[in-house]
Amino acid sequence: MNAAISGLIGALIAEGQLVGTSILTGLCSLLLIGLAGAAFNRRKTTQAPLEKADDESIPAETSPAAADEDMADDWIAAPVLTATAESDETGEGSLLSKRRRRLYRSFRAKLIQSEQSTKEYYVALSKCLTEYEKIRSRETWHNACFYAGRATFAKFAIRGKTLYLYLALDEGDSVGAKYFAHDASEVKRYAKVPTFVKVKSKRGVRYAAELIGLAAQKAGLKRRENPPEVPGVQTYAYRTTESLIACGWIRVIEGEQPKPEDFELIHRGNRLQQSVSPDEADRLMSDRTAERLIAAAADGKRKTGKKFAVNIDTIAARFSAGDRVDVDRLKQAGLVPMRADAVKILARGRLDKPLFVTADDFSAQAVKMIVLTGGAIFYR
Repeated sequence: MNAAISGLIGALIAEGQLVGTSILTGLCSLLLIGLAGAAFNRRKTTQAPLEKADDESIPAETSPAAADEDMADDWIAAPVLTATAESDETGEGSLLSKRRRRLYRSFRAKLIQSEQSTKEYYVALSKCLTEYEKIRSRETWHNACFYAGRATFAKFAIRGKTLYLYLALDEGDSVGAKYFAHDASEVKRYAKVPTFVKVKSKRGVRYAAELIGLAAQKAGLKRRENPPEVPGVQTYAYRTTESLIACGWIRVIEGEQPKPEDFELIHRGNRLQQSVSPDEADRLMSDRTAERLIAAAADGKRKTGKKFAVNIDTIAARFSAGDRVDVDRLKQAGLVPMRADAVKILARGRLDKPLFVTADDFSAQAVKMIVLTGGAIFYR
């Protein structure tokens, strides 16, 4: 086609029959249109047709950070899911198995992994406390504690991203409303330092320092002329979770646990309790939820017949927060006779620490108390 058009133009020019530039221009346009059409047809015939992608063949990826945020919002004692890498027959690493683990962070670990501003607030208030005579400090798993002689004077705690300061002040000490102070006298751990404030800003640091002054005045403490040095912010430089596990500032609890979907049954409004009694546990969690958690943990291993009963407050008195307690350890502690074949955990008193308890059966109230304080139940 292109050759024919070109030949026609040449013939017309040669014979002198092309008498106007308008005719020549029109024929050139026709030639260009023909060339473009031919090129389009060649491209259409040689290009492979596109296949429609199957939506189900490419699963959507979920952001780990987003998943963790959902867990934090919905679960009270949900385990952290981690995958272990194993080798298959080809020698390549593959995620063949999963294990559930719970990370139990100390005060030091929380401080190290907190925001820079939180570290600065803590250091500033620590300096303020040590300006007074007789004040000495000691760090425990849950708190940074400050003592005036033998009396507890102040404690720090970290929950989420917030720094808490507890002081030896009570309602009769006329703490002004501007400080937004709260009462924690019902919590055994803070009974001696019942007034606490949340420190979230520089103004919060200033208010907390004023309250420290009130507590020092109440205790009859005077300022030191030469206060001791306090560890700086650089002491609490960020470290990875694995590093903190290696040095013992984070404890890892591993093993079979109720599935995450079972913990989702717990209402969003419920949060971990510092301390809980059987009656309080009943108000915070329904029997149906507790039974579902029992069924998930038991997974068909729930025993029938006679069992030796142990109260949860008795166990708490003999074990530390974060401990994993099983029947053998109960026998070693003298809480269960050596001849006992099966053990059931009952609710009584108050539970003020997370425990990870393995037994043959649990009462619904005991399950509520254990889960609401951050622990977990296991069936052997």
